[in-house]
This record gives sequence, C-alpha cells and structure tokens, in this order.
Amino acid sequence: LRSAVPPARPPGYLRGTPIMVKAVNKADAPSWPLTLPYPALSSQCSDEYQIGFLNLIPVAQQNVFSECTRPTQDLSPGGIIMSQTTCTPSSPLSATRYTSLFYMQDPTTTGLGATLTKTWQYLDPEDGSITPLTTTTDIAPSYSGDTCYNALRFINMTFVYTPAADGYMLLSQVQMSLTLTDLTRFDPTFSQSLRVDFLPFQSSDERVVTLLSGNPGYLTGFPLLTGTVANQDPLQGTKKAIQRLAFGTPLPAGNQDGECSPTSGAQVRFGYNATSTCAITLSGSELASWCDNKGSAAQSYLAGLLDGVWEQLTSNNVYVGIWGNSNWTQTSEWIQVVQSNTDFSGMLYSRTSRECGNVVVGYDIKVLYGVAFAANNLQKKVLYVNICYRKGTWAFPLDKDLSAQHRFYMTSSVSFIPLPQKPYNDIKPAPPLVVPLPEDIFYPFVTSGAQMPAPCGGLLLLLLLTGVLAALAAQVMAA
Repeated sequence: LRSAVPPARPPGYLRGTPIMVKAVNKADAPSWPLTLPYPALSSQCSDEYQIGFLNLIPVAQQNVFSECTRPTQDLSPGGIIMSQTTCTPSSPLSATRYTSLFYMQDPTTTGLGATLTKTWQYLDPEDGSITPLTTTTDIAPSYSGDTCYNALRFINMTFVYTPAADGYMLLSQVQMSLTLTDLTRFDPTFSQSLRVDFLPFQSSDERVVTLLSGNPGYLTGFPLLTGTVANQDPLQGTKKAIQRLAFGTPLPAGNQDGECSPTSGAQVRFGYNATSTCAITLSGSELASWCDNKGSAAQSYLAGLLDGVWEQLTSNNVYVGIWGNSNWTQTSEWIQVVQSNTDFSGMLYSRTSRECGNVVVGYDIKVLYGVAFAANNLQKKVLYVNICYRKGTWAFPLDKDLSAQHRFYMTSSVSFIPLPQKPYNDIKPAPPLVVPLPEDIFYPFVTSGAQMPAPCGGLLLLLLLTGVLAALAAQVMAA
C-alpha cells in the first residue's frame, strides 16, 4: 500500500486563506492560523475566529470597529474571571498574544516573515483621553489592587501584501495599532474592538485610507462625517484642511451600568434618530461643591464625555461633511455646526432645597438634509446642523443623607429632518402637429375662415358641378 501524503501548502495566500503564524522564527517550528477576538456567533468574544486573507473586519463598512464583550464574572463563552491569574501576558486581555508572533510571508513552513510595526496608545477609563505611548518593548497586562492594568481594548491591524506567481499573494508587512486601558474585577464586562484591513504594497506613493459614508450622497446608517479645521503653519502658507474625527459625531452614552463614560459613546449615523441617556453618580456634598464652582457644568462632565471635541465646540471649530464623500482637503465641502443655548454660566445651588439649577444636562443635534441630482438618482446632502444644549435642575433628595450617592441623568439626542422639496416642473408644452399657416394660403380654392370676394365662391361651385356632371356622363357611356 502507498502511504498517504498530505497535500502541500500553497506557495502564497489566496482570498479566504488563513493567515499563518508561528511562535518563533524557525523553519521546523509549528505554525497555526491567526485568531483574533471577534463576535462570531453572538456579541461575546470568540478567540477561535480565524482571519481569512483579504476578508475585511468589520464586514459592514459603516462601522469603524467590530466590537465584542467578555463577561468578567463567569466562564461563559468568551468570558474570564478577573483575577491575578487571568491578567497575564498569555491571557486574552494581553496585546503580546499578537505582537510576539512571527507572521509568515506565505503558508509554507519555510516561508519568510512579514515586517511587523507596532504603535501603542493608552485609553484613560476615567476621562476617555488617549495618550500615545513611546516604547520599544511590548506592553503586557499586570494585576494589582483589584485592577488589571494595560488590558487590550482596541486592535487595529493592516496587512500589506504583494502579488506573486499564479495569482497568489505574499504578506510583506503587518502594521498594528494597539490601545490599552485598565479594568477592575468589579466591572461586569469588558469590550474589545477589532479592525482588519488589507492593502496592496505601493513602493512610491503612500496610500491613505479614508472611510466614506456615500458617493456622493450619504447612505442611511453610515457615520455623519465630522471634523475640525486645521490651519497650516503661517510660515508655510495659508492652507486649510479638515481634520476628521475617527469615530464621527459623538453622542454621550452609558456603559453596562448606565453610567456616563467617554469610552461608551454612541456614534451618530445618518438618517437614524436616536436618544441616549446616562447617569452621573454624586453624593449630596459632591453636588453642592460642584455646583458652587460656577460655570463648570459643561467643563466637568460634558467636556469629559465629548473628549477632545468640547474644546473645538466652544471655539466654533466643528464642521460636518455636506456629502458622504466630502474631501477633507476641500473645506468648501464642509459646513460649520451652529450652536445655541450656549450660556453655561449662572449655576445656582440652593442648600434649602438641595437643588443645582441651570445645569447643562445634554444636547440635541438637529440635521437638516435635502436631495439633489436627477429624480432617478437622488443623493442626500447635509444642509444645516445645529447643536442646542439642554439646561435642567439636579435635585438631591431631602430624605437622603448628604454622604449617600444619587444618580443624576444626562440626555442627548439627534434628529434628521428632511427639507420639504417639490419636484421642479420644467415640462414644456408639446409642439403643434402642424406648423401654423396663414388662413388664405389655399385661396381661391378654400374659403373657410377667410373673407373672399363673392364671385369667387360662385366660380368654385360651378367648377365643382362641372366635374360631377362629367363623371356621370363617363359612367353612362361605359354602361
């Protein structure tokens, strides 16, 4: 009997081929398909999802990342029990699970490796700020005082490939952007977000990937393009461009506990009306102290929820793309966001009623849009955007001790309003079937509608009778 020989691995990648990795760069080292956290069968993370070559994640490109959750209190699918033994370099919370791998240039066991580049960022769970990290070594999570530090929150991977023979492709570069954050063992869940892109290698021009929301008009459900105007150094000219926000227009939202969190913000999507409410937990003493600090209503909470967007809003430097493919280099394709009810001063605290008045408790975004182009190819465009800040009163219950905790709510909304437009009726009257001619063009043969001399009418009748008599005579002779 002939011994069975396993099929040889292909000399390169094809669409859908698993990306092969090794633990070390050795020819005889075992290899396996790369797996990344992904919501394969439910919203919970699956660590067994294999990344197929040229298969983008997320599949729906109106999303920036594909997000999954991990329960941290049980061992349900994708879950972990947060402790010192699960916050380790080999746990699913560690970025080193992916940065320490050897990415194979092709699926063969002796293939060369792709060039790996890494950038690191830290996401502050308190205020949502992101800080770039300068490091030459990989950062692994560590556990101390009921907190897991440097847990992997965002994974953004770009695979750069080059063509090979017979339609195969070789993996030449792997570019990673990793965002770390902290979580405590008391957090019920932990979210991880993944993005995977594939780009062909370009030796000369550097390719810039820009996510769009339509071409040219907005598509329903895609992000509302938002950015700020960036000015070039005056010494180099007066050029302006739009610095786009990576996640589009923010809408404050709550985490799993309903608490307002800058890391749980929702994204405004074109055509979708939405309302979001989240809670701020304060004691009676904290409310009084905070309210006495006049003018800090927005600075304390709304500014934190909007991350770096708040400073741009207060300086009227936030713009929205008119079209779904508005060019960031053309500021004329963007419109400025108009703000109203922007008087943040005058907060008053009453110790008798335990109320803080004139608090900024959210905002309402109104987007007026219309349509353009032909009736059989309507394209949606933004015409006007307004942000109106909500004011309210936060009252601490009189029957509660001032040291107790109480929830105060912030509510924000977005509404898309279509501009009533009537179709432009540019239908011209149909041309006449016969070109108008003078009424006497057949004179003296036709007299209807024209004033003819009387003798002409008798002459015409005489000619008609002569013709009739001649025809009768011809019939008699033939008979």
